[in-house]
Amino acid sequence: EEVHNWTDTSPKEYSKTSGQTLSMDILNLHHLNAWVIMPGCYEKESAWVEQASGKPQKPKWFVSHWWGDLVQDFIWCIREHCKVRRLPDDTCFWVCAYANRQHRLREELFRNPKECSFFKALVEADGLLLVLDPKAMPFTRAWCAFEMAMAFTESEAKIAAVDMSVCKDGVVSILTDGVPQDDKYFKTLFRDGAFGKVGDEIP
Repeated sequence: EEVHNWTDTSPKEYSKTSGQTLSMDILNLHHLNAWVIMPGCYEKESAWVEQASGKPQKPKWFVSHWWGDLVQDFIWCIREHCKVRRLPDDTCFWVCAYANRQHRLREELFRNPKECSFFKALVEADGLLLVLDPKAMPFTRAWCAFEMAMAFTESEAKIAAVDMSVCKDGVVSILTDGVPQDDKYFKTLFRDGAFGKVGDEIP
């Protein structure tokens, strides 16, 4: 279906879908930012999450990703990650497009990286979720590299797990950093050289 007759307003040199009518098959965060986030937050120069919620949102998971990924695939990755990790419905994920004040982003990016909202959210979060597309584009992005580096090397960051997710042809795969703590269905018990049955709990 078409997305309210929106079109890709990006120049041809920046977007292969430039000028096309947007649909969920091509809608990415660049499009959503241009049509929803920036206009919706223009008056107060706020972040989208500030418009959507009236209370502070402490991030449980920091999401590292690139804006060219499909919004639909991104949502599916988050949803599947919640299932695998058995996360409650009120779990907060920090996503830059919605958490940053996009109208003030330029001035923030010229500050010390450790003073920007990216780093502050990373310090607050317990885990980092890397959302990949089939071409693994986040590994080519400087900010994604910065986020991953800070998660692994910065003493202030208390990241306990780094998970990965990828969506290809509508199918999501999740790679967790260790066995999910609350997973009672896919664990196998390893003791005295023998594996337990699927579903065995680990004490």
